[in-house]
Amino acid sequence: NRALIFIKQKSFNRALEELHQATTISPNLIDAHYNLGNLLIQTNGDPIKSRRHLEKALKLATSQEVASRIKRTLNALP
Repeated sequence: NRALIFIKQKSFNRALEELHQATTISPNLIDAHYNLGNLLIQTNGDPIKSRRHLEKALKLATSQEVASRIKRTLNALP
């Protein structure tokens, strides 16, 4: 996905735009919500929005392993 390329290039604003667009167009994309939540944390973005996207990803999780990873990220939030 293009957002991951932008993240690797440290083009965080472009990555945020891509991820916002992805979650708007396809609200059930777990990876988009998870990556957006993480990117908001990494870029000192809005912690409330970060939590909201991570919680959405948790609701969409299809395995215990994925759910556990998301829960660890959520528990690390302030």
